[in-house]
Amino acid sequence: MEIKVGVCGFPARLEKLDSEVDVIEIQKTFYKLPRIETVKSWKDRAPHVI
Repeated sequence: MEIKVGVCGFPARLEKLDSEVDVIEIQKTFYKLPRIETVKSWKDRAPHVI
């Protein structure tokens, strides 16, 4: 069995969170799809969890 630890949402210091958890749930995507530029920014700032 695999257990992943994460958080819902993220603070301004996304880069720090990237090294501390396995998963980040992005609630914003529940309401509408984010812009491509926004997703690329998240991926650049936290490549291990997004």
